Amino acid sequence: KSHNKNQFMMKVLIAAIGASLTVDIQGLSPMPCPDVATYYADTDTSSGARLEIDQTDWKSPVAKVYSAGGDELYDMSVFPCHQDVYVSPNGKIVLYDGNHYFPQWMRDPDEKRDVTISTVYVTGKHERDIKFFADLNGDLIPETGDEDWFRHDYGYVGRQFKIEEVKWDENTIQYEGLKGQDGVNIPLIIYGEPQLEVLA
Repeated sequence: KSHNKNQFMMKVLIAAIGASLTVDIQGLSPMPCPDVATYYADTDTSSGARLEIDQTDWKSPVAKVYSAGGDELYDMSVFPCHQDVYVSPNGKIVLYDGNHYFPQWMRDPDEKRDVTISTVYVTGKHERDIKFFADLNGDLIPETGDEDWFRHDYGYVGRQFKIEEVKWDENTIQYEGLKGQDGVNIPLIIYGEPQLEVLA
């Protein structure tokens, strides 16, 4: 068992080192969170509304959202680390997807504890958490081999849901199912005032 553990930790370390050599908003722990980063609404062209973070001064970190025209819209009080970040075209909605430190893993869910998969913020304020069971209808899928050991020792399992696409104009998040989970589409914002306004 000790030999298997050592092999597995070496795999994780090699994967982390390899990922750290690429520029990717997903990142990969155990690398530290980025001090400075920009997340654009249009990731293909690095344009549109954007979230800019600057944590070089740890006493006064800054996270601001700007419109496509460059106007400052509001501050964010919660900073992303290695999550996938989605910014709506109008800049009013920011979405964090995945685990804060370990994007390749997620907390081990069970019947007594749901797990947050994504978090939605509207104009800088927490709007809702998207949960493994309650929102995505996740199934308990047993891990095997080395990943089962990682679950027992550290409380993590392989990531089982990942955002495939956010359809802003349809108020829909499309999730890809991983590790045997079924893909699912869910509402981005629960309709009602002032939620309808932020989608305009």
